[in-house]
Amino acid sequence: MSDFKSQVSNQKKSGIPQILVIDDEPELIESIEDVLKYEDYEIISASSGEEGLKLYHKHQPVLVILDLKMPKMSGIQFLDRIDLRPLDPLSVIVLTGHGSDDEVEQCFKKGITAFIRKPFNIYEFQGLVRNTISLKKAATEKKRREEIFKLEISRAKELCDLVMEPLLPAMEGVAVSIRYIPAWHIGGDVLEILELDEKRLLLFLADVTGHGVPAAITASTLKTLFQEISETDTDPAAICARLNRTMRRIILPDDIIAAFCSLIDLEFMKITYCLCGVPSPVILRDHEKIRLRPTGYPLGVFEDQVIGSETVPLKDGDVLVAFTDGISEVRSESGKVFGIRGMEETIGKRAGDIRDLTDSIVTEAVLFQKKESFHDDVIILTLRFSDGKKDIPQRPWNRFDAPDKYLLNVKTRYAEIDDLSRYCMKHIAEKFQVSRENIIRLRTAFFEMLFNAIEHGNLEMTDFKNDPDFFGSERYWEIFEDRKISEEYGERRIRIECVRKENRLEISIEDEGKGFHPDVIPDPIHEDHFTKPSGRGIALARMNVDRIFYGDKGSKVTLSMEL
Repeated sequence: MSDFKSQVSNQKKSGIPQILVIDDEPELIESIEDVLKYEDYEIISASSGEEGLKLYHKHQPVLVILDLKMPKMSGIQFLDRIDLRPLDPLSVIVLTGHGSDDEVEQCFKKGITAFIRKPFNIYEFQGLVRNTISLKKAATEKKRREEIFKLEISRAKELCDLVMEPLLPAMEGVAVSIRYIPAWHIGGDVLEILELDEKRLLLFLADVTGHGVPAAITASTLKTLFQEISETDTDPAAICARLNRTMRRIILPDDIIAAFCSLIDLEFMKITYCLCGVPSPVILRDHEKIRLRPTGYPLGVFEDQVIGSETVPLKDGDVLVAFTDGISEVRSESGKVFGIRGMEETIGKRAGDIRDLTDSIVTEAVLFQKKESFHDDVIILTLRFSDGKKDIPQRPWNRFDAPDKYLLNVKTRYAEIDDLSRYCMKHIAEKFQVSRENIIRLRTAFFEMLFNAIEHGNLEMTDFKNDPDFFGSERYWEIFEDRKISEEYGERRIRIECVRKENRLEISIEDEGKGFHPDVIPDPIHEDHFTKPSGRGIALARMNVDRIFYGDKGSKVTLSMEL
């Protein structure tokens, strides 16, 4: 890639192709320069392989005309040094009067374009040079376009991932688990969950038909528009009607938008929804399955369509499962469709922990189609509701799970440090295939940083901890527990984000405290600080990961480990 960039850079500077001629006979070099003097080329020459190698690295020519028999460094040795590759923006023509069949074979195996024996016909030589450069220019331009296309696709894929990643809520009365599996191509799925206040949640799930960059652009526009509308209107029917009118004017003629929009009211325990083309979500209630009914056509089809809404009461322990057709339209090898019935059969077996339920749906679909990948993007959204009158059946550790990313959003009051650490490490080990040795090291660093985020960040216990007579006392831990369940401190959130970047794992822990500057923490390893209680967690974490870095405020710490 570096040679390609250098070659393009040299072409831009000179404006004409450069040809490097390497031959130990000055007369032949003059002859070649004379033959090509009327062509639009810049000729660079060298009288030895060593000199030619230096000029090659300096100028990165598009063509090398190379003598085979030279003292010290032969033509074959020169070819060994430059190590030609099929997609290199360089061609080599070997020119010699004494090449054996074995040497000819060696040259072609090393990637040369042509082999000419001396003496040669000047017109054939001119034509060969001209055609070689033209073909290489075309190949180089093709490669350049492919690189640009790959970059554009990569950026578009990043856009899709950003569109998919929702604002995870962390509110009392609802636990959320999201599983997102993108297909190999770029899709147009959209998901957003907005926490309107402490008792209301607005959910939007949509699927734009088609694939590729156009679908990604439409999806991004759709999500932005939904966010803007929801600032002033939270009625699902009104939101979908406005989205329908606006999107119909800007989407491609063959595109439609399947959508599910719902307002969840935890105070009055009800869900008001519009279902326009998305497969019917299901509410699990004890052993009953309540399938939500469609209320309108997909968006973008009819400009003035009437979009209705339905309201369904919710009960304590209800589980809502919503999904896109990427999972319901999975097919077996015989062509049988997984369908909503397959979804309902699966969720009927696993109505316990919503995180296990979400994962089991994916597992069943994979077994059904007998392959890991999916033809279309898969989104599975699972929510469990509580009316607050009983013990919460499941901690609201709200999760978003994508192939290379894992997010967890939890309020401090529900952040049981031991349980949360065990859960995160177990999931990370399985998801990213982290070795047992690395997990042991990572668990230590993660636990310390999570404890710091809660103790120093959200609960603001630093001043108490700095008092050596008070720290660790019974009263210290009473204040700790009181703050943890209080409105002021307990409602603050902890956001955990785990991302795999090739062979590196990065885990970020972010609190909502006032922040601090990590440089003010004394080094606990220094003999002057042995008796001080602060800083030991940071030192212990540094010993177990490759790198630790903080955000600007100090309220976000990232652990980095090479796998």
